[in-house]
Amino acid sequence: MLNHVKSVVYGFSLFPQLLGYVLVGKFGSVGAIFWTLILWRWKFRELPQSILS
Repeated sequence: MLNHVKSVVYGFSLFPQLLGYVLVGKFGSVGAIFWTLILWRWKFRELPQSILS
């Protein structure tokens, strides 16, 4: 019984870390997509001007 309690406590202590990793991963991927879209839009806005001039 004591062993089971230990493993449950250990699991709960790991849970916030795991949640943190998942959140960081999600924010990281969302941020990467966000920046990619911004840079692509910026590039496409710059391209026609450089072609025309």
